[in-house]
Amino acid sequence: MTTEANKAWFRECCQRAILQWKEYREKGDDPRWKIPQTLARRNDWENISLPTRDGPHRATVLFNGVRQYTQYGWARYEKPDLDNLPKDADAFQKKLKKQVQSVKTFFGSNDTLEFQKVLATGGMGLALHFKYISEEDGESLDFVVKVGLESNWEDDGIREEEKSTRRMKHAAHCVQIIHPPEIGQDPLARYQKRPVEDDSSDAAESSGDDSVAEQPPPKKTRSQLLATGQAELRAKHQRHFARIQARDNPPRRTRGQGPPEEPREDYLLLEYVPNGDLQNLILKIQDLVDAAEERGETFEIPNRILWSMWLCLVRACVAMKYPPRKFHPDRPRPPKPEDLEQPSAKRRGGLRTRRNDTMADDQQRRAREYLLKKADLVEEVPPAEKRWRAKDMVHFDIDPKNVFIGDLGRQPRLPGSSAGGKGKGKATGNTRKRGRTNDDDDDEYIDSSRKRGRGTGKGKAVAGVTTRSGGKRAAPNDDDDDDDNEGKVADVEHPLVPRLKIADFGLAEVVKKRKRNIYYFNRRCRGKLGYLAPEQFCSAWDQLPPEPDAADVADTSVLPGYYTSATNVWGIAMTMWSFITQLQGPMPPNPQWPLGFADPRLADNFNGDADAALKAIGGENIFSYCPELMKAEDNEYLWADEELRRTIYNCMSHWPQYRPTVEQLLDQAQIGVTKQFEGESDAFIQQWVQSVIFNAA
Repeated sequence: MTTEANKAWFRECCQRAILQWKEYREKGDDPRWKIPQTLARRNDWENISLPTRDGPHRATVLFNGVRQYTQYGWARYEKPDLDNLPKDADAFQKKLKKQVQSVKTFFGSNDTLEFQKVLATGGMGLALHFKYISEEDGESLDFVVKVGLESNWEDDGIREEEKSTRRMKHAAHCVQIIHPPEIGQDPLARYQKRPVEDDSSDAAESSGDDSVAEQPPPKKTRSQLLATGQAELRAKHQRHFARIQARDNPPRRTRGQGPPEEPREDYLLLEYVPNGDLQNLILKIQDLVDAAEERGETFEIPNRILWSMWLCLVRACVAMKYPPRKFHPDRPRPPKPEDLEQPSAKRRGGLRTRRNDTMADDQQRRAREYLLKKADLVEEVPPAEKRWRAKDMVHFDIDPKNVFIGDLGRQPRLPGSSAGGKGKGKATGNTRKRGRTNDDDDDEYIDSSRKRGRGTGKGKAVAGVTTRSGGKRAAPNDDDDDDDNEGKVADVEHPLVPRLKIADFGLAEVVKKRKRNIYYFNRRCRGKLGYLAPEQFCSAWDQLPPEPDAADVADTSVLPGYYTSATNVWGIAMTMWSFITQLQGPMPPNPQWPLGFADPRLADNFNGDADAALKAIGGENIFSYCPELMKAEDNEYLWADEELRRTIYNCMSHWPQYRPTVEQLLDQAQIGVTKQFEGESDAFIQQWVQSVIFNAA
């Protein structure tokens, strides 16, 4: 259990957090203080009173004191030219250059690997673009190498990102891992996960298959464990303490002994997504909006583009709740353990035979094939009886910088058509009529795309074009000679608009239940400013007793520390809000008066207490942090489909339980992508995508 010294330390953390997060909510200040700032402001926070089990509890501040947020557009990031650093370059840039050279040297020793360019640099590490060219058939594979900044390449962050990204294996809307053997490299050495201070869980065994339709086993709450399972908890904490001791005091090597852990360079290989990230696209659209304004025109994003991108983001959230590698009906199945056993000496009769050697080689080959198996599985919601096994993987860092733009999907062949694409069959989503086309060239199209006037934000749904979750999937293209598409399904959702993929799972984690208060407290700062969720920044945290081992969050909270799939829903809504408005996340978070209620703050006789007025109408449960999109007056975004704008508004609700679920969002988005909008023909969308998205990359 936690010592008295650690309890006192946690109490100070809670006192400081009250002030840090108050200033974030009211002024947008960074709550992640450095040590000098913590010491300089000690007089401001050390006397803050904390609640006890019996009170006093502060009223939850929602609107009072919140400053209007500042609208910040996106700025271009200029990567340093590491090949031509000036003599007065700072130490950090020199460190980056040295690490880049180290990566080039490491992978450059393989003649089949070619360095292309540096993609990103930062305080957490590097991302570099390489190309692999097969010696056997000359085919190439672009991939990304991510490494930390330590000279020995040892980085727990890279290890954790690898672990979390592997959980998304086969997910069509999440960036995938490239295994070292795919580019001619040896597999990475295994490592033993280092224990963390706030999680005493024992490593759990998993069958790797969560699709069985069992009933959930009964579980005790943390309060019940504290009341009846003291011996069990004490034993668990003792095991955890022993693991931490082993981590902090690794065994020394003695003569004749090898290291306790194999040498390992921590790097992560990821698929290369060719068309950049969503931030890059936002910057391109900002330029087009500015150019249109100079001509006295408007530039608007087609609603079919918006709905397609929203469906991608929703599917990524489905993947984090129901990982395809565990829940999807078409997932590759791992070979059974008995199929991978080496033939025993008894079966061989004590003799080494060619047949048994062939069996062993075949078993190893099948194990390797499963590891490298590729399958883009479109994320689906499993049947209701299997959903209790859902995973609460929370990304914690969804924003435009971590959403990447892929290519167009592979066209499915129509039922009854020949290999050449001819024949009769029912029309699919990419063949229905869409109204007039636009045959102008790209440049003229960009300038004149919105001369048709401002949109109404309303569209008409086409029934029967796209199946809802649980419906019949389109059949994949079964061309016998299509080797490049082996293991992939036909992408009927992206014939016109490229697929989005969520990346950077470095902060992602399957959030556990029944943990101590400190476990959830330590995850409050995960993510980028402007995109943090109410579960992290809300003032309801101030009402919790400062007891690190207590169960207040685990057993009773529905807001502070309530990190679930609803947190991912907040993240994709914030990302979509930024894409529509071309603005960075609001700083400070900007609560909006509930829709359908008159805002008393606009009245001449307003008494200044907005929180009291909010509670008087029962609005504390239904307000959102989504500015601009649903404004009653001077709304610049009426061109965007009202249904989508309202959905984003609801997804940014203060309370997680009032946000739509991923199951609801998937059903809605699958219908949303079938809507028709005036002037948005297939040809128009194709031109827009080519001119704005692909050219932006």
